[in-house]
Amino acid sequence: MGLNIDNGLFLIEDGRLSEYRGEDEHVQIPEGVIVIDKFVFSEHEELKTVDLPSTLMGIAASAFESSGITKIEIPDSVRLIGNDAFYDCLDLESVKLPAGLKEIPENLFGGCSALDNVVIPDTVEMIGTEAFSACISLGGITIPGSVRAMGVNVFYNCQFLATAKVEAQIRILPEGTFFKCTELAQVELSDAIEEIGYEAFAHCVKLKKMTFGERLHTVDPDAFTGCKAKITIKNGKAVFG
Repeated sequence: MGLNIDNGLFLIEDGRLSEYRGEDEHVQIPEGVIVIDKFVFSEHEELKTVDLPSTLMGIAASAFESSGITKIEIPDSVRLIGNDAFYDCLDLESVKLPAGLKEIPENLFGGCSALDNVVIPDTVEMIGTEAFSACISLGGITIPGSVRAMGVNVFYNCQFLATAKVEAQIRILPEGTFFKCTELAQVELSDAIEEIGYEAFAHCVKLKKMTFGERLHTVDPDAFTGCKAKITIKNGKAVFG
């Protein structure tokens, strides 16, 4: 039988934390909790830090959405995280994602405007739509070679993102990947990329250095809208300038 607690602070049934009733700045979730349910800490603006148990395996959709957390260390036991789990956490500065994580879901950190550093584990295979959109404090990002699929607008409006290394083994860089990353100056694309999608680098006005592989053969006409430099295809070869 899983952990069961019903007190003034938590409602936990069979290891599932379904309700938090407190108003503390720091919360320690009991060992034995396996899942944090939807919306449990959502809109708890007073909440700043959370200690997650080593038994935790899943964090449901919107579990911490619009809360006041400033940092989070997700234990390596966690394998599943739901959409919007940390969406619009405006004070979130630091995140440790679990080793072994396979998917970064849609809007996981969308709108986390204070998030300035995140390491994507090299086990991640999928990054969902707008996963890091409007993370305006991010300075650099590496998408590891384990990634096999990406949604659209993953780094949309990350205004201070200066460098990006895309090691992902994807054939097409999706629509709007770096749309309106106005400080983006340097990009490395993996040799696997053959196509660059619609508005992938639109309005990246400071883009000045880009490397890519010989497989790149197709660039959407609007991929570099608003950019001073762009990739063009000349005599079947991609050229940046």
